Amino acid sequence: MKLPRFDEEAVSPVIGVILMVAIVVILAAVVWVAVAPMADENLQSAKIVKLTGTFDKQNTNVSYLVVGGSGLNQLTTVNATVNGIDTGELLFTNPVVGEIKYLDDVNKGDRVILVGSFDDGTEQIIEDRTY
Repeated sequence: MKLPRFDEEAVSPVIGVILMVAIVVILAAVVWVAVAPMADENLQSAKIVKLTGTFDKQNTNVSYLVVGGSGLNQLTTVNATVNGIDTGELLFTNPVVGEIKYLDDVNKGDRVILVGSFDDGTEQIIEDRTY
């Protein structure tokens, strides 16, 4: 009678690893199928508008230049808040490329948030920056 050897490995560990990899791939595919439509929805509704802000320490203001973007033709107004307080003025109304506006009373360390309103009734943060 021959005694069994314990130093031999069977095929089952290899099959186990293959099954684990297959399960991970299948779970990743299921998550992707569930999440992908949500990402597409958000990307389609986002509008691209580019403004550049330059801080002037001496005059305590920020000058904003309209650079462009695919959503610029839909942008109707841009409002600004400084440190969470609405400035009460429209920074831009129907902006065009090359237009420059100034936001006064901005000091070093102030947080400025520009919110754009679009012709479809949506609003979007265009810039959120601390100077």
